Amino acid sequence: MQLFPGLLDTDLIPDILQLYKQSTNQVTIKEKTTERFNVSHNRGLLLLSKYNDEEFKFIWDSIKDKLPEGTTVASNRILKYRTGGHFRRHVDGRKAGTSEQNVSLIIQLSDPSQHYVGGEMTVNDEFIDLQMGDAVAYWYGEPHEVKMIYSGGRYVVNLRLNIPD
Repeated sequence: MQLFPGLLDTDLIPDILQLYKQSTNQVTIKEKTTERFNVSHNRGLLLLSKYNDEEFKFIWDSIKDKLPEGTTVASNRILKYRTGGHFRRHVDGRKAGTSEQNVSLIIQLSDPSQHYVGGEMTVNDEFIDLQMGDAVAYWYGEPHEVKMIYSGGRYVVNLRLNIPD
């Protein structure tokens, strides 16, 4: 696990939330059209929204130089947790046959002191205190969770990254 304080310029957060609010119900990713919005029930309760590389280019361009050289994006998502939302303790799986060290990067978009109550994130049973623009990266296989949101809503960017060996 690695923390990245201030990884994202907070001036970009309104643009990211605007992208989310204006998104259509379908998205084309790698020449395949799919539903953009999916409610996750299997490990918790949240709304997962998918984006293609072009839509997330302004985000990637603003952070890529702060990440290890050669890092590439496997998928772009925004996660929305509303009251009652949570993500049970789990581990992300590494894709079979890949040589990359697969990593999840979570970038905090919401202000935890103003936008929601609850929603604490843990990685390896360690509380992760993220403020707007902060990020945490954790390897696939590291247990993590988001506790229940008691009121309000929490938004994060979730990038699935490939970091070369």
